[in-house]
Amino acid sequence: MEQAVINWALAASAGVAGWFLRVLWEADKELRADLSKLREELPKTYAEKGSIDSNFLRVFSKLDELRDHIDKRMDMHEARYHNGHTQ
Repeated sequence: MEQAVINWALAASAGVAGWFLRVLWEADKELRADLSKLREELPKTYAEKGSIDSNFLRVFSKLDELRDHIDKRMDMHEARYHNGHTQ
């Protein structure tokens, strides 16, 4: 009787271990398929350094223009504020 219980316990644990390994195997297959699909979808060409540098220069020049505009507006505001309060 005790041997039968041990056999059933071993069979159940082997079944659970087999099921767990099958789930891991299927997850691994899905991950490999997703990875191969991702490799195909990645871009094949890259931007040249010169074009990136020129685009950054354009962005920085626009930011400089914006800063100058804000500085000019602040100077006008400060001048108006001080002129109104000095009298």
